[in-house]
Amino acid sequence: MAASVPTPLWWFLLIGVGIFVVFSVLARFSPAVLRRVLRGRADVELVAKLAGRAVAAGLVILGVFIGLGVVFESQQVALTGLILGTIIASIGVQDLLKNYVSGFYVQLERNIRVGDVVTIGTLSGTVTEVRLRVTFLRTGDGSLVVVPNSELFNNVVTVQGATGGAPERGLEPPRETQDH
Repeated sequence: MAASVPTPLWWFLLIGVGIFVVFSVLARFSPAVLRRVLRGRADVELVAKLAGRAVAAGLVILGVFIGLGVVFESQQVALTGLILGTIIASIGVQDLLKNYVSGFYVQLERNIRVGDVVTIGTLSGTVTEVRLRVTFLRTGDGSLVVVPNSELFNNVVTVQGATGGAPERGLEPPRETQDH
């Protein structure tokens, strides 16, 4: 039986650097690819640029940890990097997800509808649009206010107006009747 020859350290370094270079090249082209996917629309140009930078940074960091995992011959290094990245990303999108989930319930329950006059704390306005993440209010002076749906979901909101009140008859408080 032939004895196996240990792989020299420089070989792992070369592979690790190669992996990092590949991810860096991918990161370099990701903003352009993202802009092309979004077809260069002016209204999403800033979003495409920011998303492209975020993807590029993620690819570089991923390349660093995978490269280090190869260099140190340890899957735990790469796994630690992936777990750290996941935790940081989840903290970063926590408020965004909270607004989307709240928006889902705001639209599902339909307690707030377009045309309603709502008061949230000291802010009052007419609902002009209810989206999944935000609700738009037009104030008395004509200003447009963008309210995150988590504010509507977690705070006391007074609803008055064309369609305000309980969405279904069964949810209204019972009326007292007098016997004649």
